[in-house]
Amino acid sequence: EQKEAWKAQTQKNPKDETAWLNYYHAAHYMGWWGTNSDSVVREAIDEMKQAIPDSYTYNFCAYRAVVSGHMANETDGDKYAEAALAKLPDEMQFFDYDQWVCYLAMKGYESRMAQMAKRYFESGFYSENVLRYSYNELRGMDEGGIYIGNGDAVIIPKWLIQEGMNVHKDKTIVCASFLAVKEYREWLFRKLGITLPALKEPKTAEDYNTNERTLLQAIIDKYGSKVYFSTTTPSETMEPWKDKLYNEGLTLKYSKKPYDNLAR
Repeated sequence: EQKEAWKAQTQKNPKDETAWLNYYHAAHYMGWWGTNSDSVVREAIDEMKQAIPDSYTYNFCAYRAVVSGHMANETDGDKYAEAALAKLPDEMQFFDYDQWVCYLAMKGYESRMAQMAKRYFESGFYSENVLRYSYNELRGMDEGGIYIGNGDAVIIPKWLIQEGMNVHKDKTIVCASFLAVKEYREWLFRKLGITLPALKEPKTAEDYNTNERTLLQAIIDKYGSKVYFSTTTPSETMEPWKDKLYNEGLTLKYSKKPYDNLAR
């Protein structure tokens, strides 16, 4: 119903970018229920392309459609992302900021990501409670620590703190799921001064898991007890090191040898 209502609004005013955005979102979320999601999203994107082809909104939505797998004939989402970033509006929503901070990080564009994270922090959109909790996670780590988490809910606020508050910049924030992206892992391993280990050509989900564990092991091999996992990291990600992780503060600290973490 929302999809049809917003579609009707776009027909009344074909240049209404807010209507187009809401039409796309309704089509996108229909995919959660398995209702011809790909064709529904492609229809919205095709109609938007006819009406507002050079707009920020079209390129933002097209990029999301590609990375969500709704456009089987399209594999290059970067062209849409860069076109959208070239037209950033003065006012953005939280989902814009989330999208672009993650995109720039995955591509290894460190300085651009830092600028976007600073802008996101200054927007005031992000939950202050989450930022405070994230600050305390970083505060409990050793200097030069490596924070490993999974997903935007634990990763993005760390970047906002580092760039918006200019603190805890000695810590490196690692998004485990981003390690599947070639540009991200190449940037990260250069930053950490680690030679990239040989990886399998991923064909199955288990191949991706194996590669992720190989990369995390390389980080642990170099940084040892300076490595910390978020407590929200999926248990299967931490499985190889589960007997060497100790709750310390708000994180799980890696230690090759047992130690009295309660005293710490």
